[in-house]
Amino acid sequence: EYHYNRYILALGYHANGDLNKAIEMVKRALEHSPAEVSEERTDYEAALVRLLEESGDQAAAEQVYRDTLAARRLHFPESHLDIASSLDDLGQTLILHEKYADAEPYLRKCLEIRKAALPAEEWRIAHTMSVLGTSLVGQGRFTEAEPLLVRAFHELQANERRLAGNPLAMVREALDAVVALYTAWG
Repeated sequence: EYHYNRYILALGYHANGDLNKAIEMVKRALEHSPAEVSEERTDYEAALVRLLEESGDQAAAEQVYRDTLAARRLHFPESHLDIASSLDDLGQTLILHEKYADAEPYLRKCLEIRKAALPAEEWRIAHTMSVLGTSLVGQGRFTEAEPLLVRAFHELQANERRLAGNPLAMVREALDAVVALYTAWG
């Protein structure tokens, strides 16, 4: 409960314009949130990463996900879905920082875990394929990216009713990734 209170304080500090205090409070919330408590920790990590990126500290933002991945590897087997989530978070952050080649191995491992563990949740697998495809486009590897991105878009579109979160946004992101591929490819 204390970590949740620190998280709420961080949101308040941020709303009042004190970015440094907000970062400090979210870091303290993360320190007291066990790595195996996935849902809460995921919220705290995302908030901290957003705040660090807002402050311009991209390296620290990436390190948040690296630290969580390391902590989760101590608690879960490598095939656990929480490991896949950490790999996905780190891969997406690296892509946002235009580190496409660095993101690729994390996203490939995430895709491997999700394919083995979630055969009935094609949409999660498709989302990971789309992010991996984006990484490949960023590296100029268009031929490898195309089948991943096209398949991901079709899977997400076909499973739109079962998507978690904002389904329309997920389908649109996948379509945007296909368009970005063909635009970059010429």
